[in-house]
Amino acid sequence: MTYYVGVAVRRSGHAAVTKPYTDLQEMLAELKAYTAKHYADMAFTTYITRTSDKEITLAEVFGHPRSRDLMQDKHFKKEITNG
Repeated sequence: MTYYVGVAVRRSGHAAVTKPYTDLQEMLAELKAYTAKHYADMAFTTYITRTSDKEITLAEVFGHPRSRDLMQDKHFKKEITNG
């Protein structure tokens, strides 16, 4: 099954992504709504496709190595929680 993930990049450098959709038109509807809302600040849009036999998450779309996950970094957690 093919999954579609919309990407909207704003001129500010920030980006927004949709959840993975199995229906291209559903994803495009969400991407169009976001683009219309932020049109004046929109740099460009695109979408990513992934093929999988099982339902996928954004972590699987972008990869999810624990070694790069700040949520798993004990030193970072301690730093931001003052503990």
